[in-house]
Amino acid sequence: MKRKTVSVAHGSAGVWQPSSSDPGHLAGTTKSELEGQQQNQGNEKTAHEKTEEKIVIEYIKKQSLLEERHQSRRKSCAIAMEDEDDEELQEALKLSMQSI
Repeated sequence: MKRKTVSVAHGSAGVWQPSSSDPGHLAGTTKSELEGQQQNQGNEKTAHEKTEEKIVIEYIKKQSLLEERHQSRRKSCAIAMEDEDDEELQEALKLSMQSI
C-alpha cells in the first residue's frame, strides 16, 4: 500500500491520507457496507439516547413525587399550627370573657 503525506493549511504536515487512486483504498469497504456501518452507529446512538432519556424521566418523576410529599407535609404542618393558634385564641377569649 502506498502512503502519501499531505501538507494541511493549518500546519498539520505529515498526516497520512489515502490517495483516491489507491487501489487498496478503493478495494476496501463498499459503499453499501459503509452506509450499513453508519446506520448501525446511528441506531446505537439512538438506543443510548433512549436509555439516557429514560433515566432522566425516572429522575424527574422521583423528584416530582418528593416535591409533592414535601408540599403536603408543609400544608399539614401549617394546618396543625393554625389549629394550635385557634386553640390559644379560643382560650384567650374565654379568659377575657371570665374577667368581665
